[in-house]
This record gives sequence, structure tokens and C-alpha cells, in this order.
Amino acid sequence: MSSKICFVGAGAMGSAAIRGLLKNEVYDQSQVVACDVSGDIRARVESDLGVSTTGNLDEAIEGVDTVLVAVKPQDLAVAGASLRVGLLPDQLVISIVAGASLSTLRAVTGTDRVVRAMPNTPTQIGRGVTLWTAAHGVEEDDLKRTIRILGALGAEIFTKDERHLDMATAVSASGPAYALLVLEAWIDAAVGIGLPRDLAYRLAIETIQGTMALVESGGRHPADLRGDVTSPGGTTAAALHEMERGALRATFSNAIEAAYRRSRELGSG
Repeated sequence: MSSKICFVGAGAMGSAAIRGLLKNEVYDQSQVVACDVSGDIRARVESDLGVSTTGNLDEAIEGVDTVLVAVKPQDLAVAGASLRVGLLPDQLVISIVAGASLSTLRAVTGTDRVVRAMPNTPTQIGRGVTLWTAAHGVEEDDLKRTIRILGALGAEIFTKDERHLDMATAVSASGPAYALLVLEAWIDAAVGIGLPRDLAYRLAIETIQGTMALVESGGRHPADLRGDVTSPGGTTAAALHEMERGALRATFSNAIEAAYRRSRELGSG
């Protein structure tokens, strides 16, 4: 069987993963097929990414060695029923469906050759992070292929404990939205005190990127680094006091707990 991959679902996450794989030359356009029920999505993927598309799942999985399932949780049962009929024993299934457990995936697809993964949207530029685990039926060559695929999308981290996947859904998969909301609020606040919006944007994003690079480079705890810039009675201390008074930590904790609960609900539904 040739080295080809089929995407079942080519929406936001599916197309982001396709873009990442093409960018990092894990597959070329001729080795990727995207299957989606939406004609609009198929047209956009063909135009933007140059891969072949189809609305016929049986046709899509023919001749591929890897099937990456990227449908919405509520669409998994329908997609899984079709896969259960058409999958061959030597085809690997990688699922990035939020909340879908290995037991659910094995039941709906009829195969034990299943990897459950949770990436995030920066995969499209090779800067994502994906936590993943594998069912007992996944073979050594499957694991190597999974590492190659997920590694092309950014950092890939394996865990033996499947419970961590729902937690990762709340922390890293939904995480880009948290970071973008903070950036948006940061820029709006800067504009509110009088900075031009383009200058506010540049100052905020450069500050975030530089600070994250600083964290990565030194191995010091964020609280320790924060102490370096927080002088007693200074401007930073005044700002942090307002953030603590506004229950920033509690809000973050509540938000991630809500996302975690929702991930588990999706899996049980």
C-alpha cells in the first residue's frame, strides 16, 4: 500500500493539519486526500492546499495507509459507521476528535489500530503541540509513522495515561483561544490609554513572544522571572494587583475546568 493519508473531515483542524504536513514535506499534495461532506469546505481545501477532495468516504480511504479522523464529535458515529465497513486491517486510524476515547474509537471503527491525539491550531505552521496515546493494536511501524506525522505539526508528546487527553483538550487544544483573548484584551487596553492600535499590537505581541522565548531559554520558573520585573511599589506591581483583584487566576482555573468537563461530556455522549 502506498504512503498516502486520508483526512476524514477537512474543517479548521483538519485543514490546519494538512497545511502542516505539506509545509514540512511529510506528504506531498498527491499523497493527501481530504473527505468532507461540505462542498464549500472541499472547494476551499482544493483551492488553498491543492490536494484532492471527495465527499465519498469509501473512495477516500482506498489505497491509503493512514486515516486521520478530524470530524466534529457529533459526526463521529456516522463517519465511524462508514469506516467500519471500508477499513482494511493494515490501515492506521489517527483520531483528533475531541473527547472521543480509545474504546469509543475502536467500537465505531471496528479496529484496534487506533491512535488518539489532541493537537492545536498552530499545527498549520509547524508550531503546534499534540498529546497522544495508542490502543494495544497499534504496531511499532504505526507508532513511528504517528511520530513522523504529529512531529511535523510541532511538538508531539506521548502519554500512556489516556485520561491526560481530556485534560490536554482543555489546556492546549483550546489554549490558542485563551492566548488570543489575552492578546486582544491587552491591545484594547493599550488603545484605551491612548496608543495607536498598530503600535499597541506590535508592542503586545513582541512582548509575549519575547517573554515566552525567555522562559524557554533559561529553565527558570515563570514566577521567578515575573519577580525580576516586579519592583515593590512600581508600575508592574500596580498592574498585577489589579489582575489579582479581578480574580485572574480563579477565572483561568474555572475556564480550564469547564473545558475539561465539556471534553468528558463529549466523550460520554
